[in-house]
Amino acid sequence: MSRHVDVRLQVLLLCRIRDRKTGFVTLYLGIAVRVMIILTDREREVLELVAAGKTSKSISANLRISEPTVKWHVAKVLKKLGAQSRSEAVAVALARGYIATARPSSRVR
Repeated sequence: MSRHVDVRLQVLLLCRIRDRKTGFVTLYLGIAVRVMIILTDREREVLELVAAGKTSKSISANLRISEPTVKWHVAKVLKKLGAQSRSEAVAVALARGYIATARPSSRVR
């Protein structure tokens, strides 16, 4: 099972601020690190099928796994993306680029 992590280091602010009263110069450096959430290949597959509008029963048939397993994968995706619903998870995944588009994948029959 392959896992991909995309880490981006971004410097937000680097400036010198002179205090008018004391004359001291302060150097401020702000750094933000954005880490792409790690989705397993199976979680990504399930998420793509959810994005295609498939039900848990349909996903289980397409991927040849049990329905409770599909629901478990969906629950893990919801938790990782901080989503409250399947549609919110799809919206977040699309916005962050975790899935390309809300279309059926090639494995869907």
